[in-house]
Amino acid sequence: GVDLVLVPLLGTGLGQAVQCIGASATGQCLGAGAVNDTTAFRIGPTAQGFDGMSAPLGAAPSATLPQPYFPGEIQNGAVTTSAGSGEFLDPNFRPDRSDEFDLTIQRQLSQNFTTEIGYTGRIIRNEYQAVNLSHVPIELTAGGQQFMQAFANLNQQLVNGQTITAQPFFEAALGGANSTYCKGYASCTAAVAANEGPAGNGDMGNYSTGNDVWTMWSDMSSSSSWTLGRTNLSSATTCNTPGTGACPGNGIISPGGQLSAIFDNIALGWGNYNSVFWSVQMRNWHGLTLQSNLTFSHSLGTGQVVQATSEYNVTNPFNFAYDYGPQFNNVPLNYNLYFIYEPGSRTQHGVMGHLLNGWSFAPILTWRTYGNNFDAGGPGTGSTQVNGGNDQSSFGEGNPYAGSYAQEGAIPVAVYTGGGGIVRGVVTTNSIGVVGNKRTQINRFGNPGAVYNEFRAPVLGLDTTGTAGYVPGLAGTDVDFSVTKNLALSERFSTELNAQATNVFNHFTANSPYLDLTNPTGFGYIGGSGLSPRTVEVGLAVRW
Repeated sequence: GVDLVLVPLLGTGLGQAVQCIGASATGQCLGAGAVNDTTAFRIGPTAQGFDGMSAPLGAAPSATLPQPYFPGEIQNGAVTTSAGSGEFLDPNFRPDRSDEFDLTIQRQLSQNFTTEIGYTGRIIRNEYQAVNLSHVPIELTAGGQQFMQAFANLNQQLVNGQTITAQPFFEAALGGANSTYCKGYASCTAAVAANEGPAGNGDMGNYSTGNDVWTMWSDMSSSSSWTLGRTNLSSATTCNTPGTGACPGNGIISPGGQLSAIFDNIALGWGNYNSVFWSVQMRNWHGLTLQSNLTFSHSLGTGQVVQATSEYNVTNPFNFAYDYGPQFNNVPLNYNLYFIYEPGSRTQHGVMGHLLNGWSFAPILTWRTYGNNFDAGGPGTGSTQVNGGNDQSSFGEGNPYAGSYAQEGAIPVAVYTGGGGIVRGVVTTNSIGVVGNKRTQINRFGNPGAVYNEFRAPVLGLDTTGTAGYVPGLAGTDVDFSVTKNLALSERFSTELNAQATNVFNHFTANSPYLDLTNPTGFGYIGGSGLSPRTVEVGLAVRW
């Protein structure tokens, strides 16, 4: 219903939005970064200058809109307010297809014992996905070279401290060495390196913080020397008539300053699930009923979002395989055991019969490998992804302030040495992984600095995946327990006393570590337990 009914209603329409950036408590619009907690518009005492009943929004520029109306364009000497993200349903959208297969073999070993082994598989096609049409055209060619290849070459030269060599794409796109942008530099490529490299805006050439391809493209295409047509991905365009004059169109889809993004909801995602399980059942054997299950599984796909998701974008719309990797419900190993033990006779005669009979004990043991929060609505991924740092821009996905994007995984550059568990008492000698519990210094790694240097941020044109950089997920164990005592007082009256405990041993199960290359001081930090503390609930039932 969301994609077929709601999304068509979310298409970009004409509106005269009124916005106030940096709203102050005194009713002023001070602009981005010009306010703080003490001066920003908020609810508070009127005597202190706060009036939560009157938002500092100005009036609309005019009662009517000029025709034609271009949001984000300069009209009558002023830049009109831009709209938000646009979204539409692809004409070829279709419901997803799910094909499921299973094969099980059961064997009764005795009157009380049964075992079962089986396979379960699932193939998903035409899965919901969204593509941001304002994605940087990374495969665009100029001067006989693709932008992504020119980016990769220049990035490597900056990272490795090599001599900057001219890249045909930059030379052609920025008008040559005598253009305004390139004048004073040995080449247009050298100008890009100076303006967008570590010494300039820092949008490229850094393996730790990632590369901001979106901002870099916006900077270059906004310059007066740009020859491929204005795109202005992040700021309002200055063209009254797009496609003519100073803004020649070149077929690049871009909202300019009119929209923050344009999302096309399509059905081209895919995924699959495969699992093998082994189950053993024991029924009423000397008062014991038991169930044991062991599952080995793998869940892969191009993304995992609910059908109601809006404004979500793949890492690379030109190749969805960049996002193919473990899904949130991927649990490589999962084992659970539960049983009910009812010792003694069911009848209760005499004092000893009332004391010794009518008991039942029911523990539940769960063990599994996981990657995300142990009890945050799902079992986790079985592995934890190292964040590459720039989740929305390393491949030019889109405007960082519009929509949501798949996390870009870091790229492994050395053999992983971090092990599979947690380490207590970690003492670091540098600034990597120093944040932690001051009493125990729990970290995912014994040497956070060494593991940190085993990964780098992804580089456009050099890497072909957005889901790399997984480290083994931690294992989690949980034991719950309940005990019940039924006391038959007479034929008409009986009572039942029960106690249930979750995490009965108050066991510490580490949360997923913080693994973000842009936060070296917190790298590997364990933020706490994935299990809630032991909770005991006691109840009494009286029957008559």
